[in-house]
Amino acid sequence: MEEVIKSKEDQTKAKPDKKSSFIKILKLFGNVIYYLLIIALVLLALITIFTKFPIPKKNYSLFVVRSGSMKPVFDTGAIVVTEAQEEYKEQDTITYRNSINKDQTITHRIIEIRKTEEDRTKYITKGDDNPSEDSPAVDPDQVIGKVIYVVPYIGYPVGYAKTPTGLIILIIVPGTIIIFSEILNIKNEWEKIKQKKKIKNSKPQNK
Repeated sequence: MEEVIKSKEDQTKAKPDKKSSFIKILKLFGNVIYYLLIIALVLLALITIFTKFPIPKKNYSLFVVRSGSMKPVFDTGAIVVTEAQEEYKEQDTITYRNSINKDQTITHRIIEIRKTEEDRTKYITKGDDNPSEDSPAVDPDQVIGKVIYVVPYIGYPVGYAKTPTGLIILIIVPGTIIIFSEILNIKNEWEKIKQKKKIKNSKPQNK
């Protein structure tokens, strides 16, 4: 009779705890989401910084597209990556600074290269979706770089993150929560280590 009871107890122990397994899966899923959010937050912060400042020691710059003048090549909300070149050719898509407002950048295609009477180079640019060319012509000194890569849509959150409200909602608040969460995790791990040491020290020493 005792053997039968023990056998039933062994079978009960051998059965996997479905609730425990489900909790482990949820925990794993939560960890994956958590670390993906951290990666997304870091990338968003880096992209936001590099749209404001060039990448150090590199000829690359990032810009948010704010109009649809280059449809269908890229649309509003895209991020364009530019690389400075020694020279530019017709059909290159370039990003250049507005001659009047230096803080404004324009990303359009070179449709013609002209020489002035003083033998100076001028780029005639135009948005692919615009009916007419840009005016005035672009001086080489205005050009920041040639577009080498386009990332669609990511410009929307980046553009929002560059506003005071967006900076708080998308970067500062999530960053604070993550830092606070990591501090709690470190504290819990430290408490576990202290508890293990305490238990180990409380055991009687064999002589």
